[in-house]
Amino acid sequence: MTTVQTRVREISNREGFDIIVTRNSRPVKVTRNGVLGPWPHRNKTKDTRTVTDFRKKFQDAYPGHSCDVQDGNGAKAHGNMLLKQVRATY
Repeated sequence: MTTVQTRVREISNREGFDIIVTRNSRPVKVTRNGVLGPWPHRNKTKDTRTVTDFRKKFQDAYPGHSCDVQDGNGAKAHGNMLLKQVRATY
């Protein structure tokens, strides 16, 4: 089984930014197994999409879970920030 940490690394490598997986507004332990299935998207999300758009995409892929997008400094990115701007901080 795949841990949350492995799945987060896969998503982060594809998207170009880091995320923290949450459930009920609390971080999910990265050592948990079998919580997240395969990431169903082959391509990274368009640069013109916002953080809120990505969070919706994540919630659609993993019902019951959400995520926080982090910028290059480790701070939580705001919902109206473009993914292009988030990626530029790395």
